[in-house]
Amino acid sequence: MTAQHSLEEYKQAFIQFADAGEDKFLIMRADGAIVLYDEHTYRVCHYDDLLWEFKTFFKKDLTLIYTETPFGLWEMLFDQHEGMSEDDLIIDVYSAWKLYW
Repeated sequence: MTAQHSLEEYKQAFIQFADAGEDKFLIMRADGAIVLYDEHTYRVCHYDDLLWEFKTFFKKDLTLIYTETPFGLWEMLFDQHEGMSEDDLIIDVYSAWKLYW
């Protein structure tokens, strides 16, 4: 289960991110929070939410590690780990994901 942060915390984070007034967006809980603002949908997460989600990738389906990892993270990972071995790939991906977020 994800870490429990209040909806108010996610709301305040979004207000800071978007510089938006409270009356200008809709927010609801969903693996963190989902915000509808200016005809766009945003996902607002806390580090704990992302870490929990990443750990579920190992439990459910390892292919999600590859498909759900942002491209920029792969770029950073390969730039910093030229001679990466297959044995260390999962550990390196996990460490890079944690650093990235």
